[in-house]
Amino acid sequence: MLKGWDQTLGCVPGLIMSVPFGVLADKVGRKMVLFMSLMGITLGLVWIQVVCYFDIIFDIRWIWASNVFLLVGGGSAVSKTMYFTIIADVVPEERRATVFFQITAASLIATLAGVPLAWWLIKISNLRVPMMLAVLFTTLGATLILILPETLHLREDQILSTDVVVQTEVLGDENSSSVDEGALTLSKKNWTILLEKFEESRFVFTHPKLLALSITFLFQSLHGNMNQFLLQLASKRLNWTLVNASFLIPLASITNFVQLVLILPAVYVILARFHLQASVKDLLVSRGSVMFMALGSFGLALSTLPGLFVLSTVLFSLGMGTYPAIRSLLTDLVHPTQVSRLYGVLAVMDTIGGMISSPLVAAAFSSGLKKGGLWSGGGFLVAGTAFAAAGLLTLSISVKKDDEVNYDILGEMHDED
Repeated sequence: MLKGWDQTLGCVPGLIMSVPFGVLADKVGRKMVLFMSLMGITLGLVWIQVVCYFDIIFDIRWIWASNVFLLVGGGSAVSKTMYFTIIADVVPEERRATVFFQITAASLIATLAGVPLAWWLIKISNLRVPMMLAVLFTTLGATLILILPETLHLREDQILSTDVVVQTEVLGDENSSSVDEGALTLSKKNWTILLEKFEESRFVFTHPKLLALSITFLFQSLHGNMNQFLLQLASKRLNWTLVNASFLIPLASITNFVQLVLILPAVYVILARFHLQASVKDLLVSRGSVMFMALGSFGLALSTLPGLFVLSTVLFSLGMGTYPAIRSLLTDLVHPTQVSRLYGVLAVMDTIGGMISSPLVAAAFSSGLKKGGLWSGGGFLVAGTAFAAAGLLTLSISVKKDDEVNYDILGEMHDED
């Protein structure tokens, strides 16, 4: 219960701050927003250590207050948004999806290695050592951010320097700002501009393609959350012991890693031989990946044979590339000055989806276990339905194959003095 409430409260800063910080990043730069986010996370970690160290003074529930510090920079939702935004700024569109896959694989390795490393440190020392190292590494990361060059206008400059003709679909008001405006400092005038830009973030919800693809991020957290139910379902359905079923977790992780690092980049190389536009390749890969997730989920929900259950686990794991591909596709559909705001909206969608889908799937799984039989896979049935809906959304849109670059949004281009 303590951890559950902490996770719920931890979603709130990202939910309310992702879009505002996305607006800020599109005005003053990505570097400062990422620095603020990491510092907020660091302060939260420090507060948890204070509560644990002075346990005589503080009730353990005071660790919930650590989430207040996340308001400084929006927490992990904003930091993740900034990582992808910086990558989108500096990586050519032909390689962007592949780099997104590599970033996702790196985070997967960090998660897999972090748990046993923390356990080993606790075993040879005490609980405070890994906690102190977490603060140290986060602080070091925030410090390193300060020496990075600002990437705000790099992608836009690349587009202008190659004389690419931008095709646009005007959405709502055509008000925008010049490139020079991004170099302004946070004056009173700038705060007024930021409020205007926050209002302009509604472009995501008024454009059919952006809206359809953004809605799919409501289901992003489901993929990672389903592993916690995998062992229980195998134990219940196949009468395996938890020890015998435990191989499914590393099997899924290895499949994820191999797909992200080897299979999907190879798929992009093959698709490149057909001279497809980058956004077309992203769309095809996202459709295929989400299909694997849906089929794997339904397979896990219904399979009663060990071989089919293992095969369904592999199929489900092959869907790991869905959201990096969709994110890359969405990046193609907006002007460079709108990327951070778009990613902020995606972070909000992901957070809302996690807050709704996680308890919903848990309830379906718990209810199914009580009923027994095929009902025990109820959680995966719900997940499969969600992924099938996401697949239909990707099928509902199309991108033009003839366009070298196809921005569907008119970029901000006010001419202000």
